Amino acid sequence: MAKDSDGDLEALVGCLLYRTQDAAVTLGSFSIAESILTSVGRWLGTLPSELRDSAPWQREGAVLWNRKGDLARATGDLAGARDAYQAALAIAQRLAAADPTNAEWQYDLAISLDRLGATEDDATRQREYLAQAHSIVDALVQTGRADADAKGLAVRLLKQLE
Repeated sequence: MAKDSDGDLEALVGCLLYRTQDAAVTLGSFSIAESILTSVGRWLGTLPSELRDSAPWQREGAVLWNRKGDLARATGDLAGARDAYQAALAIAQRLAAADPTNAEWQYDLAISLDRLGATEDDATRQREYLAQAHSIVDALVQTGRADADAKGLAVRLLKQLE
């Protein structure tokens, strides 16, 4: 499959499926949102291994796990949210370690840590997750690689850590 097609597929997932899932959550239709995420996961599983194993599609898997965690958290299933965020974190850690210069992957790692911290009952562990997340986005800010989202996350995390 050509690289341009890969970008088209990623755009389709982001635009059509995730926006529809967001709308379902907004409307309180959690079962529909869950069905959409399950369908995305099944679809990702059908990709040829050379695509599925590529970094952009691995990242898409992490996004999917984070969204599953968000949905579980929205429905009060903190254990399910933690499990999903842990899965996203494992992927984000691999990607960030593979290319420490990739600001998007570093930001994704910070997001996973932040979300995992939000589900943590133990205050010390929660602070550790948030401090790790802040360290990552602060490094992006300090090196001029942070976009507006990363800058906003850095500010929010700093306030939470104060």
